[in-house]
Amino acid sequence: MITLLGYIFISFVFFPQELVKDKKTTIQPFLNSTAVLSFSDILREVAVNNQSSKLRYPVYISGRMVPKNFRPLTEKYIPYLGKELQKAINEGDSPKIQVYIRALGKIAHPDILHYFEPYLEGQKDISNYQRLLMVTALKHLANLYPDVATPVLLSLYENLGEDREIRTAAVFMIMETNPSANILQRMAEFTNIDTSKQVIAAVVSAITSAANLQGSHTQQMYV
Repeated sequence: MITLLGYIFISFVFFPQELVKDKKTTIQPFLNSTAVLSFSDILREVAVNNQSSKLRYPVYISGRMVPKNFRPLTEKYIPYLGKELQKAINEGDSPKIQVYIRALGKIAHPDILHYFEPYLEGQKDISNYQRLLMVTALKHLANLYPDVATPVLLSLYENLGEDREIRTAAVFMIMETNPSANILQRMAEFTNIDTSKQVIAAVVSAITSAANLQGSHTQQMYV
């Protein structure tokens, strides 16, 4: 059930498609991009990141703004952004491609991988720079759903035929998952067969930094 506050919130914020499609908005690329990215941030904070929704919004007073399993997120909003990304790719519109990659990444729901993986796995073609953006856009997903993000990122990192910039980015995104000691050991051992000095350096730097971190946030690394 959606609370009264939730209805008000959805009425005024959760219908960006009208704003994004409005002619006055579409002829102003900066305004259009800002609307899309801001909307994605809101979706993540309210409908995906349960911790932030509790901290930032009065859920204990008025209840959740949206249900825990907010179906429009996966049935309407993510598919809409995914469709716009595909449209931008088909049209070769680089600025829009970047916006919709960032927008999907900001939502940080596992369903965004449906739109990223065909390109990350090489099933569909886009530039390496755009693939790199997809990897770095997984930062929020890595934070909120490490078990979902880790296999994707490890696959990119351990693919010796992959572009070294993408592999390096995958290394740093893996560190966003607060990796276990087993994952760190796996990465360290992989440097023995790695052929890229750049990627090896990134792994060494990342693991060294992780080892130097203190506090409960990194405790899992040493268990």
